[in-house]
Amino acid sequence: MRRTFIKWLLNIFKILFWIAYIGGAITFIVFAIIFITPIANDFSFTIVILAISAIGAVVLLILLNIAMRIIGDYRARKYNRLTAKIKEALNKIFKKSPKQRSFDPLKPYLKQVGAIESASDSFSEENNKEITHALREMKAGTQLERQVLYSIRAWKRTSGLLLIGWLNDPQQIPLLNEAFYTKDPGVSYPAAIALARYDSKATYMALIRALEKGFVERNYVAAVMETANYRDKINILIEKAPHLNVEARYWAVYLLGRTKDRRVLPTLKKLSNDKDADVRARVAVAFSWIPDRQYTEVIIKLLKDPVWYVKVQAARTAGVFREPELIANLSQLMHDKHFWVRNAGAIGLMKYGKEAVPDLEKLLKDKDRFARNKAAELLGDAGVTQEKVTDLSKSEETQHLAENYLVDIGRAEAISIIWQETLLAKPPVQLKLLDVIEKIDSPKFKPLLTELEKTASKDVSDRAKTINKHLMKRKAA
Repeated sequence: MRRTFIKWLLNIFKILFWIAYIGGAITFIVFAIIFITPIANDFSFTIVILAISAIGAVVLLILLNIAMRIIGDYRARKYNRLTAKIKEALNKIFKKSPKQRSFDPLKPYLKQVGAIESASDSFSEENNKEITHALREMKAGTQLERQVLYSIRAWKRTSGLLLIGWLNDPQQIPLLNEAFYTKDPGVSYPAAIALARYDSKATYMALIRALEKGFVERNYVAAVMETANYRDKINILIEKAPHLNVEARYWAVYLLGRTKDRRVLPTLKKLSNDKDADVRARVAVAFSWIPDRQYTEVIIKLLKDPVWYVKVQAARTAGVFREPELIANLSQLMHDKHFWVRNAGAIGLMKYGKEAVPDLEKLLKDKDRFARNKAAELLGDAGVTQEKVTDLSKSEETQHLAENYLVDIGRAEAISIIWQETLLAKPPVQLKLLDVIEKIDSPKFKPLLTELEKTASKDVSDRAKTINKHLMKRKAA
């Protein structure tokens, strides 16, 4: 109550200050007008006085800003000197043997726990445990509790909550729980971070309850839980995840995946049958963080899920698994009615490289235009098309197979692939590629043929001209 009253008074003072400041500037301008107008008949002189008045107000603001900066720099230097003194005191303490150490030199700084935390950053984790234990013995937590409860400034309350988390004082857990349940994010968010710093089942369970009830943003709570210090959090998540509500299950799956611990895989398998599609999609993502071929059947099932975005996530995970058994299932996705599913299937296949070549070659003659085109593109990315271009210079049988393959690539409407290979090839191979282009018989090659007529060798130029004329006759017919 007292803090609210003081805060109210401070806000009133701030409002009155700005009213007085702005009112003073306006009054100055008005008096300047009243004083100048009767004397000077020249209107421009009045404008000059008004401009000077406005400049005066701006200068006053600039001076106020400079003063604030000077005060800020002074306080920063003062804080740095304080941190250096504390660090020096801690160095002297840790030079002694563990039995001879006394943390009494820190007592004068108990009201500056933030500075002690800053000074402790340069010491080991074990030394930090000693420091926080000594501060708990000195009742530093009580000092921080008063800071949280009675400080007028929001940043001090936030700092106090975060420092309680660093101190790991079990006596302050009720205060953190109360702060965590407040509606003010400036209080509940730092309280969540503080609770996560405890190696305590009770504090971790408080975060799980928040995940379920949603009184704090769930994505924020999940991010805090991901970095929580509780050592047995995996077992708690395995136990609780299947029994949470839908929203909490979604984030619990995320947390299980982020552990990257194989102990969670059976639970993820169980949750892959969840009735909620969002949870199943998140399970697919979680498996990409802990790929295990023993769970390939789970990914196959998710690839056949009735909900399109579950299949998208499963396809991406299938690419991470690199399990040949999944290639056929990814190929099937290329016929899905949803574009993003087809695209995800293509991305998944791309991860398999040459392992996916037989399935991709089958897709070159598929009825679906997207499947044909994407298969041709992926075969180009895998280096297969370039190999076939090289085969055009080998035996007659090999040339024939390569030519048929390249015709299929072109008819799959992967025009750019044939185009690029033709421009890069040497004249003998260019002639072979022109035979391929003639068989593909697409007017889209006309600009390429025109370019070859002008820039290629005589034999290639003549052949390009012949094919170009043929295409023009067909167009005219």
